[in-house]
Amino acid sequence: MTKIETTASEVKHQHLKHQEINYPNGDRYLGETDKDGIRQGVGTFYGVSGDVYQGEWKSNIADGKGKLYQKNGDFYHGEFRGGVPHGKGICIYVNGTKYEGDFWCGEATGSGKLTTPTGDVYEGEFLSGNFHGKGTMKYSYGGVQSGIWSSGRKI
Repeated sequence: MTKIETTASEVKHQHLKHQEINYPNGDRYLGETDKDGIRQGVGTFYGVSGDVYQGEWKSNIADGKGKLYQKNGDFYHGEFRGGVPHGKGICIYVNGTKYEGDFWCGEATGSGKLTTPTGDVYEGEFLSGNFHGKGTMKYSYGGVQSGIWSSGRKI
């Protein structure tokens, strides 16, 4: 590839180097860093806690698109800001519940769809992980509730 054929991604990441960092507490990082060893670009962080984050980094913080595998079995795939889910994403919980929609500062907030392991589906607005605002719950047995919800309950 000649210099003229260099892609925008390559230009963006040409100042980064790929390395493995083992931290004193047992955490480990494999991925891109800047000249000072700050996580930048794309990489995977293995926490001593058992959580694994794979995705984009800015200034040592998960920021951009990524995947978070939590020790408890929960999985999140989507956008991060400031180290937490923020933006569009999908979270699949260990109990089989799936949420797909907006996240704000690590919580389901905004528009989304939640499907339970029993097949119940709520589609509508969320606030701090609860049904809150306009929404519709379709129960697996065929029942439907539509209207305004507050703190997880229909009002």
